[in-house]
Amino acid sequence: MANGTPAATQLAAYVDNKFFPFYCGLIVFLIIIPRYRR
Repeated sequence: MANGTPAATQLAAYVDNKFFPFYCGLIVFLIIIPRYRR
C-alpha cells in the first residue's frame, strides 16, 4: 500500500478528517472535565 495511489491518499485524508476532530475533542474533554468536578 506504499505505492501512493489516489484512492489510498483519499482514504487517509478521510480518516484524518473523521478522527482528528474526535481526538481534539477528547483531549479538550479530558482537560476540562476534571476542572469542572473540583
